[in-house]
Amino acid sequence: MNLAGKPPCMKQEIEAVRRVKIETAEDDEGEEFHIEAIDSWSAEAPEKPFVAIRLTQYNTDIKFKIDTGAEVNVLPTADFLNLKGASPRLTKTKDILTSYSGGQLKVVGTINLMLQNKKQRPQNHVFYNVETDKGPILSRQTSKKLNLIKFLMSISPEIPAAPQQRRIKVDRLLEEFSDVFDAIKTCAVCTAAKLKQELERLEALGVIEKTTKPTEWVNSIVLVKKGDGSLRICLDPVDLNRWIKRPHHPVPLFEDIAAKCEGAQKFFKVDARSGYWLMVLDDKSSELTTFNTVFGRYRWKRYPFGLVSAQDEYQKKMEEAFEGINIGLIIDDIAGMGATDEEHDRKLAEVLLRAKEKGVKFNRDKCIFDATSIPYFGHILTEEGVKPDPNKTRAI
Repeated sequence: MNLAGKPPCMKQEIEAVRRVKIETAEDDEGEEFHIEAIDSWSAEAPEKPFVAIRLTQYNTDIKFKIDTGAEVNVLPTADFLNLKGASPRLTKTKDILTSYSGGQLKVVGTINLMLQNKKQRPQNHVFYNVETDKGPILSRQTSKKLNLIKFLMSISPEIPAAPQQRRIKVDRLLEEFSDVFDAIKTCAVCTAAKLKQELERLEALGVIEKTTKPTEWVNSIVLVKKGDGSLRICLDPVDLNRWIKRPHHPVPLFEDIAAKCEGAQKFFKVDARSGYWLMVLDDKSSELTTFNTVFGRYRWKRYPFGLVSAQDEYQKKMEEAFEGINIGLIIDDIAGMGATDEEHDRKLAEVLLRAKEKGVKFNRDKCIFDATSIPYFGHILTEEGVKPDPNKTRAI
């Protein structure tokens, strides 16, 4: 050890070097142990590996030094004599402890001690009682059993790099950015067939696109079963959402919609179909939405379900599309009302013409026209005013 530049006090602390190695003596009457660990018994130094361990049969704590180079435990005579309670028992031994310099340490005998670390059960360990002015030592094996140390054995393959490129260790990269890499999630055979069918449909519509090139982000997906048995593919961008700047566009309150119903006699309701797909992603944003499936990786070309900004962006786009028409609009549900049949028909025509102009599609099965009442966000809009939707209150 090079002590150049070390403070004098540190030089005085480093008194001996010891390691433990078991060798069988030729006469088989005992074993020889070589002790070679760095000795520095200034317990005030916070970086030194000292730990207090409870001796259960003596109801006391002793401060040990963890010695990962040692294969036997050492209890100096001074500490042995301080044990109170049950009578300490020493067992004679012919084992030899040899110091780094070749000198033999005086072994008085061995003693079995019950050690306990925190919430562990007490464990029996053998200690060598040695006449020395040094402190107690815990061996590598004992320290491991007491969960004081862990041995980490890992291989760090490196990514091949071209000349003049910095080499990056794979294990360091995966550890630092573990939350960015999502593994492919398996799915049942019956679900896989429907998933493949939906992927092919979305690809044919130009909503998604298969990709094979490396991307910075790879997300998981969530499959939602619809009423007709088909699947809706939703992005599960838990990590990506943390980095998206949400625009926080306000969504109208139901009270705002209800206020438009004053004096209304006729109502209509239309529901936008796959409305998020009206919003086209640029190439850079599209790559961020890459997702894994058992059939390969795909990226969204239109806004997917799951992005934290989707609702804000969609509400804004819909308001822009139907600007100037006095209707109620919350996300993809449009409610129209009129005091007369003529006003109802005029608003409905304006909505349908604007939808055709902007490319908005409606669900035919969910459309309601020329009605005296319509369900809308947990309520019923009627000519008599707003009422609770019985389908929502039936359970109560």
